[in-house]
Amino acid sequence: MNDRDSRALTVHSHPDRQVGGYRDVRVAEFGETVPLPDPVGTDLDTEILKTCVR
Repeated sequence: MNDRDSRALTVHSHPDRQVGGYRDVRVAEFGETVPLPDPVGTDLDTEILKTCVR
């Protein structure tokens, strides 16, 4: 999920079915490199998202 107004990206990971949510939630500003956990296992460069805001 991203929020263009706040210029931020939220990554939810490690789902926990017992609590019905995620164990890890990370918010990063556009422009940061965000590590995506396994099974994706790569880094997401969010610099391009800066072009999606006013």
